[in-house]
Amino acid sequence: MISRDAADGEGVADNPWGARAVLQFFVGGAVLFVTALSLIFSSVSDYDTVFSLLVLGVFAVVVAAVSMVGAFVVGLPLRLIAGLRSRWLANGELTVVGAVVGLSACCLLIAFAPVTDVTAELGTSPSREPIGWALFAAWALFALSVAHFAWPRRWRRS
Repeated sequence: MISRDAADGEGVADNPWGARAVLQFFVGGAVLFVTALSLIFSSVSDYDTVFSLLVLGVFAVVVAAVSMVGAFVVGLPLRLIAGLRSRWLANGELTVVGAVVGLSACCLLIAFAPVTDVTAELGTSPSREPIGWALFAAWALFALSVAHFAWPRRWRRS
């Protein structure tokens, strides 16, 4: 069943678990995976073995999957309540701003994190230690914005 959105006359699916949700879950998960992998490799400056590289890759997959599931659970009201869903789709600028601010904050937190020495099997190497709660908050904002991304209607060509 399709209802008409009063804002611009475009049809919005009444099913919150339709194609939009599935597409956002997998595309958003891929975006979060690539971003997590980039941030993880930028915070570690030395690698022991090829195995450590694989472990960091698996860790990025886990972070992306947990982030997408968590963002979808937190954002359930956006999908289940028709009034919130229409406002969310009408104000897509918020998701763009949230994604940009969250990703920028993650990058800055890692870039300006203090460098400490980490001891591993092959010796001591430098590594960055960002502020955990701030990195979590920035990543959560980024993940929520990516999971519920809506291209702003005002930016679309008519």
